Amino acid sequence: MRHKIIILSFLLLLSMVTTTPTFADSPSLQLDALTVHNTDQQTQNHITLSGEELNSIPGSFGDPLKALNALPGIAVINDQSAAPAIRGSAPGDNNYFIDFLPTGYMFHLGEAVSVLNPDLVSHFNLYPAAFDAEFGDVLGGIIDVEQKQPRTDSTGGHININTALADFLLETPLTQDQGLSLSARRSYLEFILPHLGIENDNFQFIQYPVYEDYQGKYVNYITPDHTLNIIFNGARDTLAFNIPEGSDAALQDPETSGLGKIKMGFDSQGIIWQWDSPLGFHNRLALGQLTLNNESSFGDGNLYQANNRIVRQYLREQWQYAINPQQQITMGIDYSHWDITLDMKGLHQPCTSLDSANLCKDNSLAIVLQQQTHLTINDIATYASHRWNLTHNLNLTTGLRLTHDDYLNQRHHDPRLGLNWQWRKNTRLFALWGQHHQLPDGAQIDPVFGNPKLQHRTSTHQVVGIHQQLSRGWQWHTELYQKKFANLVIADNEKNYVNNATGLAQGLELLVRRDHSAETLNGWLALTFSTTERTNLSTQDTFPFAYDQPVIATLVMDYKAPTPWKFGLKWQFHSGAPTTPILGTEHNSQDRLLPVYGDNNSARLPN
Repeated sequence: MRHKIIILSFLLLLSMVTTTPTFADSPSLQLDALTVHNTDQQTQNHITLSGEELNSIPGSFGDPLKALNALPGIAVINDQSAAPAIRGSAPGDNNYFIDFLPTGYMFHLGEAVSVLNPDLVSHFNLYPAAFDAEFGDVLGGIIDVEQKQPRTDSTGGHININTALADFLLETPLTQDQGLSLSARRSYLEFILPHLGIENDNFQFIQYPVYEDYQGKYVNYITPDHTLNIIFNGARDTLAFNIPEGSDAALQDPETSGLGKIKMGFDSQGIIWQWDSPLGFHNRLALGQLTLNNESSFGDGNLYQANNRIVRQYLREQWQYAINPQQQITMGIDYSHWDITLDMKGLHQPCTSLDSANLCKDNSLAIVLQQQTHLTINDIATYASHRWNLTHNLNLTTGLRLTHDDYLNQRHHDPRLGLNWQWRKNTRLFALWGQHHQLPDGAQIDPVFGNPKLQHRTSTHQVVGIHQQLSRGWQWHTELYQKKFANLVIADNEKNYVNNATGLAQGLELLVRRDHSAETLNGWLALTFSTTERTNLSTQDTFPFAYDQPVIATLVMDYKAPTPWKFGLKWQFHSGAPTTPILGTEHNSQDRLLPVYGDNNSARLPN
């Protein structure tokens, strides 16, 4: 049972730090929508998936973000999770945007369902590595979601009630130049889970997991050149449970016995003004606020208890100008002001996934720490990039992102470079390189539970690739990549945490696809061959990363029958996830029976 508590704690912490420098907790598939972009308009390489009918990809369970798992280079920790680990990074190393705005978290508790209504998703872009300077401050990848603009022609919508959830969607014009869309969803998990036999003598639900979310968007086409959008969205997740005293789980870990609960959510509001000048200027200005709340406890509050609130107010400005047909410049600024209130108490035993499992197994060695803290933090990033068509078939993109935060008081200069060569009429070659950085996880830089003098984690991305368009709608795309990680965080007896680990991820990806055409059969095959490892410099141990899956193969097919019917199929194979074996048991000084672990991730689950 202990591992369930650890997982719940991890999910809670992860959801609160994915997009914040916070503290602890702080209709069928249109295959022509799958497009690999690497054109003369930009050197950065990314994949775009259209959201129109995207939610019907087999295996996505109606969730367009789950379609990510059908793309090359994406690993998940288990087959129920939708949270993507991109090219050797963890899901918490990604950054997510919705309509140019940052979001609180993208996946509900358990990571099986995203927080977006699928009928509102227009498309999303996946930037897996070495992305342009407009994106930054993470080591993994960028997922940039665009929602549909509200209708301005007629009113439409739906109400959906099924055994899993209820939702509604309304789109309506306000005037001929203004439109509004509203959506909300709520799960029925509390009515389904009691019939699945989940509860036992070691675990009892007090409140079954429930998730809900909402989205709203207003558009005003002020003039042909000026557009105003007001966007709001949010999500809630709740769960409460009990581990009975005297149960096997409580005997193994007495601190976990008793009541536990998780109540978390976010609310986001933003306004975006877009100006498209006839003179070639393009400008987007966004102002917004994001509020995250977390109330949770484990073990009757003795193991862990928190009531935290984070308010982020931000400004994002992006300006683009085509100097001439051969050159374009992009400049921007991202500024955030954080107001953070922390009220936490819990057992403190510094430990990370890069430390030996034997270091983390005995809660009796932990001490109780408590804090009530109010912090204000400011961070700012400025960036610029320049795209230059050197010849009619060769273009170069250079970029630089400058960042600073006044909590760790560190500055970073992250250069980016991209080269795109149209070698032949239907064949492109490209190379990308970039330096990236990211704050350590929230608990690790907490002034009480962590080390506020840690350095940012860093990585260097290198990518080379080929894209070729063939006849009859066929095309293939391959990339060879390498990511080198430095300043990764491990536990330390004196400082709680230190930057003393490194990592390496490298692999080869292949995507072969046939676009949506007059043919009855189309689809794609995605293959990934990779290796991902981490090195603890304190012990000189090198081992596979938790998301290391050396072979991933995915086949997606769409068959259009000579009737109104369409049929879809998705098949996937992947290597088994790494796991740390248990070699035996031992008793601690309090005569508690504990496992004895082998080397980190030295075994694997079955393929």
